[in-house]
Amino acid sequence: MRASHHHAQRGYTLIELSISIIIALFLMGGLLTLVMHTRNTSTVQNQMQQLQENERIAMTILANVIQEAGYFPDPTNNTTTSLINETETGYGAGGTGVLAFGVGQSLAGVSGAAAPGAVVAARFVAPVGDASGVIGNSIITCGGTTNTDTAATHEFTNIFQIATVGTVTYLQCVLIKDGGGNPQTVNLVPGLYDMRVWYGVATGTDNNVAEYLTAATVTSTNNWQNVTSVKIRLYFQLPKYGFSGGQVDSAATSSAVTNQTQYVERVIGLMSRVGVNT
Repeated sequence: MRASHHHAQRGYTLIELSISIIIALFLMGGLLTLVMHTRNTSTVQNQMQQLQENERIAMTILANVIQEAGYFPDPTNNTTTSLINETETGYGAGGTGVLAFGVGQSLAGVSGAAAPGAVVAARFVAPVGDASGVIGNSIITCGGTTNTDTAATHEFTNIFQIATVGTVTYLQCVLIKDGGGNPQTVNLVPGLYDMRVWYGVATGTDNNVAEYLTAATVTSTNNWQNVTSVKIRLYFQLPKYGFSGGQVDSAATSSAVTNQTQYVERVIGLMSRVGVNT
């Protein structure tokens, strides 16, 4: 008769299993934290890339339009008087600002002491549109349009402001044709918080800027016509990091200087007049 051998079978104890589970959970928690941190960092990097792109687009649009201020296409048939008297109301903080243009005045503005800041407006006369459609009109409005009228020139007033639409704050363009009604409003770039504008006034016989003034201190039509350049500073809201120690949402505070915003600044020359005449 074969003798039976009983081998002792030994498994994991409850304590050993508990320790193993705790270690596994600890490792999984660390891995999950790493994944979430990487995901947050990637999200913020994408948001920062978008922020930089918005900064570039906003400044490009502003520069392209403002540098055309005072343009008229035909010195024989057009003069600065082609820019007529014009008054636009309802701009700036509280909608109480007035943009008043005298004859020949191509720039106007509303000063802003607090966010959303200042308003700047530029006027020009766009040439007659090409009937064949072959030659494009290089004078482009803030709405990205041109004069399509093949029979007559037209004056365009381009008004830039920061406005909130719903819950999103935009750099906004209000386009007015021939000083008339029915303005066209275009939301250009999101994420702005504040805009500051200074006007470089040249008081001598050359075009050297003697001083930069706010719209409130550029008092007369004559001084507006002596503006050679425009300095613009745009404050953008920084993206929220989403973890401790990161940046915070700009809406948390009311000051564009103390909250977490980033600004870009550019000096825009008018009609290539910046610098000394030679």
